[in-house]
Amino acid sequence: LKEAGRNPSTQSYMWVQTAGPPGKKIVLYDYETSREGVVPERLLEGYKGYLMTDAYGGYNSVGKKDGIHRLGCWAHARRGFVEAKAVQAKGKTGKADHILKLIGKLYQIEEVHRASTDADRLQARQSLSVPLLTEIRTWLDDNLDKVLPSHKLGQAIAYMDKQWSRLERYVERGDLPIDNNVAENAIRPFVVGRKAW
Repeated sequence: LKEAGRNPSTQSYMWVQTAGPPGKKIVLYDYETSREGVVPERLLEGYKGYLMTDAYGGYNSVGKKDGIHRLGCWAHARRGFVEAKAVQAKGKTGKADHILKLIGKLYQIEEVHRASTDADRLQARQSLSVPLLTEIRTWLDDNLDKVLPSHKLGQAIAYMDKQWSRLERYVERGDLPIDNNVAENAIRPFVVGRKAW
């Protein structure tokens, strides 16, 4: 609140990165005065590998660099359908329920194979998750033009469609996460704290 040359009410940002092998996870926090794309470019300078982010456009330039393979977060994709379900008529089952059930099956596969080796998890993803992803993609294609983009369901469908190539990428290997909940949980104290601070 008392930075030189800055008003105490000026907005600032905490950037979080998580990485590391199982059992040796690390969390890095970087305080920045900006949320512009130059920040992740600086923070990830020289990095090569898989990069999971949300859909925020500030990651687009770093995500296009050689050696970066961008992953999409299924928790973010799912959230839009949860919001769509919340606005459908009480007691009614709709399209959001169907897609949430399919996404739930993807997460069940991950839960069952949480303690598996990367090789076994990859096998499960290839044999069980890939057919589900095909079913979700077919559903998505069937509904893209049937739901108004102004509706919550239309927004969820559009988000998933735009992120699809990143969302399905986690099945390429057994060690890639299905979502970025580790980072989301690491940043939560700041989200909760800023109301009190």
